[in-house]
Amino acid sequence: MADALQQLRAALARQVQARWMVWKMQGAARPIGAYGYIDDYVLDRGVVPTSAPLTDPELQALQGAADLVGDAFEVQQCFANAGRLIMHDTAKVLTYHEGYAMRAGLGIPVLHAWVQINGKVIDLTWRRADDDPPGDLPADHPFADRIVGTIPGTCAYLSIQIETPYLMHWIGRTGTWGSVLDDWKEGFPLICDQPRLTPVGALP
Repeated sequence: MADALQQLRAALARQVQARWMVWKMQGAARPIGAYGYIDDYVLDRGVVPTSAPLTDPELQALQGAADLVGDAFEVQQCFANAGRLIMHDTAKVLTYHEGYAMRAGLGIPVLHAWVQINGKVIDLTWRRADDDPPGDLPADHPFADRIVGTIPGTCAYLSIQIETPYLMHWIGRTGTWGSVLDDWKEGFPLICDQPRLTPVGALP
């Protein structure tokens, strides 16, 4: 995972620095407070999740929420997949996360959503690649091909946790599934007032 994480940070940094250079030449204002865009914010403040197998109680909590959702967790539906898990988390142990994820070798960070339990990734949207080693779950488990607990070395995540009450309010207000961070209609409220932790020139 270390190589993939390094690639993710480097790809985000290239995006951020290129955008800041253009704006500096144009004399343009920063569109989101101290940040250039969501990638800038996540690169500055994102947290690397823990890569470790789920314990039996953690797996039971996931299975309970997934059973209540009752669907196959389709690809390209990360915001809905993660949001539905949170809505059906009767144990109240799952947390909702948005940020960037990337597979090593692709070079393209993806704005993504997933849930975590005690800091461990539960991504029921992305499938494990054919050349990934087997995951933590038995081969006949319905989520054996997903990223649950141990993150394969080909993947990396940078995470911003969004509190459940805020997520539920956002879903109720918008009536849709989508990125809470990318709330451009409301002026990026989770980002616009946040101070930078790292100067732009010091980004990796």
